[in-house]
Amino acid sequence: MMKAGRVSRESGPQANQKKRLLALRCCGEAGRIGLTRLFGARSGLELGRETNVSGRCKVIKVLFVCMGNICRSPTAEGVVRQLLRRKELDGRVEVDSAGTHGYHVGEAPDQRTQRAAASRNYDLSDMRARKVAAQDLDYFDLILAMDHNNLSVLQRICPPEKHDRLGLFMSYSKNFDDDEVPDPYYGLGHGFDLVLDMVEDAADGLIESIEQRLLDEVSASSEHPRRNHHDSTS
Repeated sequence: MMKAGRVSRESGPQANQKKRLLALRCCGEAGRIGLTRLFGARSGLELGRETNVSGRCKVIKVLFVCMGNICRSPTAEGVVRQLLRRKELDGRVEVDSAGTHGYHVGEAPDQRTQRAAASRNYDLSDMRARKVAAQDLDYFDLILAMDHNNLSVLQRICPPEKHDRLGLFMSYSKNFDDDEVPDPYYGLGHGFDLVLDMVEDAADGLIESIEQRLLDEVSASSEHPRRNHHDSTS
């Protein structure tokens, strides 16, 4: 922590990245003000126009998908949602979960899932299972399956031009070689703890990826008006 009365001398790429991260956490008028201070009045206003018609910053929307939406995908939703709050990015990223099958529509997450999550201070009690809908394939920017079987279902129902939105959640993992989160439903209690271990690991990697994506969008938006200004004066 920086002591009172001292001026930070941090500079260079790392300092600029921290400043941009602070700016991308903001939305609406506050976001435009922060970006204007960082990149100049013209680029900040330009970014405000490029966000959306309401003037708010773009939001990245992520959907987590398993089979019944009562074990793995609600766990992923709850973990990622809490991590986003800690990083003050919950205004820039929207998360949800769904199942490829409608076996448990309207039900709360499995009690074993809730107990395992609660032991690590994640509250899943308000969630209710739902089935993936056609509009989800248009709405969400990232649709991440917990295993290959559910990814195959998504690939069958998703238009080919939107397949780039689909992927495996564990592709963001850093500490597990597995590319699937195992279904704990028919197993023993420790399976739910393993799911949490894997989800927490992949969630960290996912949020790092999203942070970089947001930074790239800020950088691209700030460079675009500068190039236009250069072209108009050359």
